[in-house]
Amino acid sequence: MTAPAFNTVAAPKTFAATLFFSGVTQGDVALVRDVLASNPEAVRWAKPVKENDKPFATDETGLMLAAQEGHVEVMRLLIDAGAELNARQSRRWTPLMYAAERSREGAVALLLAKGADTRLKNEGGDTAAVLAAKRKDFGIARQINNALNDHGMTFFQKGQQAITAPATARWKKKL
Repeated sequence: MTAPAFNTVAAPKTFAATLFFSGVTQGDVALVRDVLASNPEAVRWAKPVKENDKPFATDETGLMLAAQEGHVEVMRLLIDAGAELNARQSRRWTPLMYAAERSREGAVALLLAKGADTRLKNEGGDTAAVLAAKRKDFGIARQINNALNDHGMTFFQKGQQAITAPATARWKKKL
């Protein structure tokens, strides 16, 4: 596998990094803003999966963690500071995939509005729409499908094979 095409750096083992990731996961906008003010590169930090893991196997960025928790204001702050919308972790997950898989409607809406790529697939071959549909979150799947429609394609035209024919039929009825 080739190196991922994104621009993250491993978070240093510092108090600032601890504060940054704590603020992101707790949704503390003021704390994240303070850390970014003194460490602008924090927006690119990614937590290592584990100490002795292979190169480029980074875990979540701040934006990914905020998307998982649905902390939209922290996400907005990170995006405005230059966080990469389509950054991927070691298993190729993006912030949009995390938000979709965890049913974070506000986070999905923000990422889509800012231009997150809905066509990216994770290591298992799933897009964000597939992850939402697997969880039977048809509202989020519909949001993503509408974003695909804006680009002249639909979820169904992309030929996603991860959903069974009966599930796809049920989803089409809900759209």
